[in-house]
Amino acid sequence: MKDNAMPPENDIELLARLEKDYDLGYDAQTEDRYYAVDKKSRIAKPLEPSTNSELYRELQLASRLDRDTLPTQRNLIAALQHAMQIASKNPLILSQRACRIGDDVWYDLKDDDGNALRISADRTNLSVERTPDSVCWLRGSTMKKIEMPDPLPIIDPKSQFRRFADLIRQDDNTAAQLIAVAVHCLIHPAGPSSQPPLVLLEGQQGSGKSTTSLLLHDLTDPETNRVEISAACLTVETLQMLASMHMQIVLGNASKMDKKVFDTLCVMVTGGVSTTRKLYSQTEMASWRLHCQAILTGISIGRLPEDIVSRMIHIDLMPSARSMTEAKLWRIWDESSPALRMMLWRTCQRVLRMEHDDEIPSDSLGARLRDYEMTLRAVDMIFNTNGESTWLSTLDMEQHEQGSDDPVYMAIVHRWDKLKDKTFTGEELYAELRPTFTLLASGNAGTQRVVPGSARSLSASMARVLPVLASAGIDVTLIPGGGHKGRKWQFRLAAGVLELPPDQLVVPDQRAFDGMDV
Repeated sequence: MKDNAMPPENDIELLARLEKDYDLGYDAQTEDRYYAVDKKSRIAKPLEPSTNSELYRELQLASRLDRDTLPTQRNLIAALQHAMQIASKNPLILSQRACRIGDDVWYDLKDDDGNALRISADRTNLSVERTPDSVCWLRGSTMKKIEMPDPLPIIDPKSQFRRFADLIRQDDNTAAQLIAVAVHCLIHPAGPSSQPPLVLLEGQQGSGKSTTSLLLHDLTDPETNRVEISAACLTVETLQMLASMHMQIVLGNASKMDKKVFDTLCVMVTGGVSTTRKLYSQTEMASWRLHCQAILTGISIGRLPEDIVSRMIHIDLMPSARSMTEAKLWRIWDESSPALRMMLWRTCQRVLRMEHDDEIPSDSLGARLRDYEMTLRAVDMIFNTNGESTWLSTLDMEQHEQGSDDPVYMAIVHRWDKLKDKTFTGEELYAELRPTFTLLASGNAGTQRVVPGSARSLSASMARVLPVLASAGIDVTLIPGGGHKGRKWQFRLAAGVLELPPDQLVVPDQRAFDGMDV
């Protein structure tokens, strides 16, 4: 082996081989991850000078086939290091499953020949075409390949929409909200200028939250493994890895989610990069691109941090009796999914055209997520549904529930005998409520909740609980002072309200106090 080794000057030959087959560049978002993009398939592969890397093994195998002499490990590592120097000058925009260029959406079919589905606003039909050179696909290991028939079938989108509603056992308005989630995820894919919001599917036991979330995920971003990840055992590192590899993930039992995981979800919602220290290193840092949509199930909206709630699509599911087993449902789904995906893609095409031609009314947008509401409004126009009004009514209920299930509200009611007819500074109030905050944060009082961590954050949270406190007969008056440390809070019963012990206070939702002596 040593006698047949390539001389050092042949490093350049290995580098030339790489540049012939790959476009070299770095992730424009994290700025510290390098990739080699296959010029034919447009698939991005990690570029790193390691004997365990895929490119190292490819170069080694190709050299064995082309010449009698074999490259040494030093030759191969040196070539990859030179490739990284070239890649450091070429930013890449990486996409997972969907990429938007102008009014066109390109959808990755996992075709190794470089073909992708083109969903265009200026065409009447969908088409499978060569992926543009500006697109770089970043694929997860479990991504499912989608076989496209030739020619593409002609379907009736409205009948397939009703088929989708029947399979999830929900009314047309709820189905419209879910289809709008999928459409919005595809026509506004994650990227430097956009970020799909989180989705919360909430409902009573038997409403099909888990099944519906997996069906929606399979419709949008099908994978070989249909798995609902339990949030109870989810770590920050696992979430970062999943978010960097997938376009959409499903998190079940999210009420057990750790507070640190919530922080990572906030980064996913706002878009950006999460940075952690590399293993066995005190200085080197690893960056994760968190462009991924998460679908949460099994959690109350009031137990989520406000910055997450303000960027979340909240959809209520109605309980329904299923007439088939889950195994039978998935068999029927697999038979129906090609036509259902065609319905989704054609709906995306129609919404793109409506956006381009300004056919979607933009007046009276009442929700916080205006882009999603515009998409939902377009879906309602296409399928003649009332999903937008149903969703907005859910938001009104959400605001009420968020207040009654708010940890600040719960702590004030729990400690009312210590607060009534007294005045507190922010620091004094936080010290008085802190024992209850500790109880709520521990999870020993039912579901673990995210509580204020300081007097400043408590003061910022007081404004949102004042209306629900007033509805419970508690009057809170803010006495201004010099800055947040000088202001004071005065607590007393509202006029005309009889003095009652805490367990008899009229609260909007007693379920929030499960596990507490209230």
